[in-house]
Amino acid sequence: EWSEPDVELWWLRLDRWRVVYLIDEADQWVSILAVCKRPPYDYGDLTDLLAKVMG
Repeated sequence: EWSEPDVELWWLRLDRWRVVYLIDEADQWVSILAVCKRPPYDYGDLTDLLAKVMG
C-alpha cells in the first residue's frame, strides 16, 4: 500500500465526473492522476492504484 506522509490523495466530484489528484503542501504542487466519468470507478482501491502508479 502507498504511503507518503507529506502528500494527500483527494478526489473531486463535478457532476458525473471525478478528478483524482495529489496535493503536496511542503513542495507546493498538485498532480492530476485521473479524470473519470462516474460510474463505474470504485474509490476503495485508490491507495493500491496509487502504489502501482508511483512504483
